Amino acid sequence: MAQRFGDETGWKLRGYAIPFVFPQVGDWSWHKIADLRRDPNMARFRSVLREIEEEAAAEAADGEDLEAAAHHAYERHSAAAVPPLTGFAGVAGTVVAGYVISSGSGLMTFGVKGLGGDLISATVGSVPGVIMGVREVIRQRRSRGWVTVRNKIIGVDS
Repeated sequence: MAQRFGDETGWKLRGYAIPFVFPQVGDWSWHKIADLRRDPNMARFRSVLREIEEEAAAEAADGEDLEAAAHHAYERHSAAAVPPLTGFAGVAGTVVAGYVISSGSGLMTFGVKGLGGDLISATVGSVPGVIMGVREVIRQRRSRGWVTVRNKIIGVDS
């Protein structure tokens, strides 16, 4: 109540996405809730829930039912978390990048002969690919990590 009456910018309804989208969590034991709260992706999950609530509030302001709006926003976020299929353009880009990297590493180690030259060329050529791969994994974990919490809630990773 103090938050509602002491907020100078106006009281905002918060925390309603969980009961709308995941109504079964009200029956959970405190032990199970505590385990879920320890998940390292919980901060991102909460952030996504805040985004869902903001989108739902905006949609409901146009006369839409708040619960239906929360479900619509949740479905949009869930769909965005699924990685898109790689098309031919993505494959072509990967092939071109690999060609440029391997050509560059070959030119850099052109004067080195024998097995040492081959090893150095292979190492120099693989480092950029490893860096790009690791960067992509980190980016995906940051943007899609909330899905692991969602999966625990809906029982996929119980």
